[in-house]
Amino acid sequence: MALTPNHAAAEDPLVRRFETYLLSERNVSENTREGYLLDICQFVAFKWGSDVPPPYQWMAVSDNDARAFLASFSKDDASATTVRRKLAALRTFYRYLQREREVIDDPFAALKGPRMAKKLPRASSSTSLFQTWTPSSEVPVEKPDVKGREEILKI
Repeated sequence: MALTPNHAAAEDPLVRRFETYLLSERNVSENTREGYLLDICQFVAFKWGSDVPPPYQWMAVSDNDARAFLASFSKDDASATTVRRKLAALRTFYRYLQREREVIDDPFAALKGPRMAKKLPRASSSTSLFQTWTPSSEVPVEKPDVKGREEILKI
């Protein structure tokens, strides 16, 4: 079950200031800005509900709230990349709130994202391996310098 974001969260005064910070100081792309705001809106829906208007009590968010939010996406089989982006967005938001002295603690700071799956190298077909390792008839094959080798062996 995907979490429906509370889009009213974008109107929270601290979220609006954060958005300005992202654009003016961090110079993030439009996709990053939209992604971060969506992640914050989803967190608001998770913590306070999808129909609660701003302002929100950002200081009231606990470590358990943060952990449960990220765990909810893991339970929904979200990719590790998605969960890590949500964690990055909320860490950045809370670091900003700390910098602005709006909160004391960052409930997301100590959390680690899920491990990224390691991709196996793509297997080559036997035909491509044969073509790769077979010398081309166009490439000249150098003959070994037998005379020079014999002189070296005498020494």
